[in-house]
Amino acid sequence: VVLEYDNKTCAAKLVPDSVGINDSKLDALIISPKSTDEYLQLMSNAIFNRPHPSTLPNAIAHIQTQHLTIESKLTLPLLIDGKVLGSTPVTFRIQPHALTMVLPEKFWNKVPEKLSDKETIKTDKLPHSHEKMNYLQKKLPLFTHAGEKEYKTLFSTLRDEGRLSSIFMILMLLSSILATVGLYLNSASVVIGAMVLAPLMNPIVAFSMGLLRQEESLALKSFKTITVGICITLFTSALIAGVLPFEHMTQEMTGRIKPSLLDMIVAIVSGIAAAYVKNNSKIANTIAGVAIAVALVPPLATAGIGVGWGDWGMFYQAFLLFLTNLVGIVFAVSLVFLVKGFSPMHRAKKGLIYTLLLSAVIAIPLLDSFVTMAHDAKIISRLEHTSFEIEGQTITLQDVSLSRDNRVEVIKCELLLSQTPTDEQIQTLKLRIEKEINQKIELEALIRIRF
Repeated sequence: VVLEYDNKTCAAKLVPDSVGINDSKLDALIISPKSTDEYLQLMSNAIFNRPHPSTLPNAIAHIQTQHLTIESKLTLPLLIDGKVLGSTPVTFRIQPHALTMVLPEKFWNKVPEKLSDKETIKTDKLPHSHEKMNYLQKKLPLFTHAGEKEYKTLFSTLRDEGRLSSIFMILMLLSSILATVGLYLNSASVVIGAMVLAPLMNPIVAFSMGLLRQEESLALKSFKTITVGICITLFTSALIAGVLPFEHMTQEMTGRIKPSLLDMIVAIVSGIAAAYVKNNSKIANTIAGVAIAVALVPPLATAGIGVGWGDWGMFYQAFLLFLTNLVGIVFAVSLVFLVKGFSPMHRAKKGLIYTLLLSAVIAIPLLDSFVTMAHDAKIISRLEHTSFEIEGQTITLQDVSLSRDNRVEVIKCELLLSQTPTDEQIQTLKLRIEKEINQKIELEALIRIRF
């Protein structure tokens, strides 16, 4: 894109310095995005951000000169103000003092008196390697593909992070103790601290890369590290649960024994974020936020508490949540690394099929749980703050919840009324509720009298 002056177009806004109207030079931009995604980012910056940034955006070169010739192997059309008026090769030349302009003094006060003869050529942000040049001759992909340098850097980092070490085991032990105590204390802040401390996300990302590229060494070492981390957490939390003299299910524990498809969605989104973070050194520190979002250690600690209490139903549900997070992350990370070009499709196909099948198997109980959750929410919304007129007395239901006891649905609620109800009124209320939701229930009610 060749500019003769600052015409307020998107291209002109990308030039670091304003294009002068009287500087005897033209400004040329070479825009070479590596993907459609990067091109859309450039256009977005040009439209919405402050014009004339201090530095050139990525994938853009800037040339400021009096004379410019453009040649190409393939003949390219020349568009001037949107109209095709020629083709390459083409030469642009600034003719100094070719036009005399009569303008007010206010205009000339803004134009510098002394003009620099220095030319500008900034091409450092264009692709230079032979690999990228060949790559750019093909159809522009949707997302930027990683080059050989990016691949080697990331693979070296993942190989180190996937290796089992004493630091990993110590951090897993400390985070397991912290998570278990936080679950007993019903303290969300302590549980979050355990999430930040746990280093489990790193070997999971490394395992995803090994599975995607069929790198047996990386996959096995990372899987070994993950397995050791799981065992440390389960053993630690089970030991603490066996030593402590009380068995009380807190809200923090209850929140980890009801996995559903929504948890799979959280895991997939977190996996996408983790892969993106690993592929971008500028935001590498946000991996802690990703770990908090997906919460790997608390479900494991809850499963370990279930083992310590001998509650295998609790263990199954909590461990299912952990597996949901694990499989969702592996699938999402593998998919992002594939899109970013870290593995060819023919090599990645096998690993993606494995993770997709595991996700489908785990989704079966999650779907059942999600359907039950939706069913319960529908009943609760129908009954909450509902009033029934029974024998001249108004009975209002509040704080409605639903549980199951031996496959019988139990409605728990508070009854707000003006005087103590009789047994017949309670029995009538139960029948009215069953008619309202069209199913048999058991009723547990706390009576509140309002005078």
